[in-house]
Amino acid sequence: MNIFRNSGSENLIFKDESVFNADYSPEEINGREKEIREMATAFKTVERKTRIPSMILNGPPGTGKTCCTRYVLKQLQEYTQRAIIIYINCWQNGTRHSILTRILEGIDPLTPQSGMTADRIIDKIGTVLKNSKKSAIVVLDEADALMQNNEHVVFYDLLRASETIGTEISVISITNNPEFVIALDKRIRSSMAQMSIKFNPYSPEEMKSILTERANLGIHTSAYDEDVIGKCAAFAAKNGGDARIGITLLWLSGREAEAKNAEKITTDYVEAAKQHIATVIGDTRQNQSDQSGLEKRILEILVKGELESTEIYEKLGIAERTGRRHLEKMESAGIIESRRAEEKRGNVRIFRIKKK
Repeated sequence: MNIFRNSGSENLIFKDESVFNADYSPEEINGREKEIREMATAFKTVERKTRIPSMILNGPPGTGKTCCTRYVLKQLQEYTQRAIIIYINCWQNGTRHSILTRILEGIDPLTPQSGMTADRIIDKIGTVLKNSKKSAIVVLDEADALMQNNEHVVFYDLLRASETIGTEISVISITNNPEFVIALDKRIRSSMAQMSIKFNPYSPEEMKSILTERANLGIHTSAYDEDVIGKCAAFAAKNGGDARIGITLLWLSGREAEAKNAEKITTDYVEAAKQHIATVIGDTRQNQSDQSGLEKRILEILVKGELESTEIYEKLGIAERTGRRHLEKMESAGIIESRRAEEKRGNVRIFRIKKK
């Protein structure tokens, strides 16, 4: 007997599982009316051919930053043809060259980028935008990854485009780091922070509204009740108001019910699914705690004076790769600062606590 033929469920809980996918874009967004209105007001200037402000969207994970951005920009494209929108995830494209390449691909897919230097790509971007008489809006999701990779010069490329290539480029930087702006070079800080929108964690009521909408779209009406929605919403609200946690919990609860060939999702299935998620959240928190402990130890040894990166690794007994990652994170957060050790070969830097 084939295991897949033998594992089918007679009772189907879901009518459309795609609404639980991470990249699903809802037709309407609950609980973010104010933020959407602010973004829409800023971007409407594209129709008047006036400058579009760059902005920072900041808030904890799962608070709707990316979802709202996609929602607003989709409607902007339906409203006007003057905007070219390029969405870039900075974890997937973490270098200056790869980001500039993605932008050029977005505004002129037919241009061959092979072998082009970053400066040549920037010039080409300027030429294409001026000829098209259109405005570019570049979304940099997980923008703080560029700080950790020391690739933040690309912010300068984009935010000063009007001076260097004669055309405006609006940048939407999406980040979970509340100190993202502080870590930026002062030459680009003012250009970056033209507008900032804070996304707070969802309240239990907002979370319940979001999950009710997803359940209506993705689960058969007879296969769940209000208690299930309430339990999922409460769990997500307690864990940072993260909508992704609530949506994932509801989906996993449905999967648990289908696996048992149940007719509907009950709170018992929610409890079973919570164990899976709680394990992942617990592991992540423990990892974050361990990282925070290491960063505290780095500060303790730097209090005594500046040290070379190699000395820090040796004193803490950590691998170079681990140490470099934490040092870059602390530097991007504006906690410490560094300079190149000119007399040393290789990528040796001297670190110290940043002076306020």
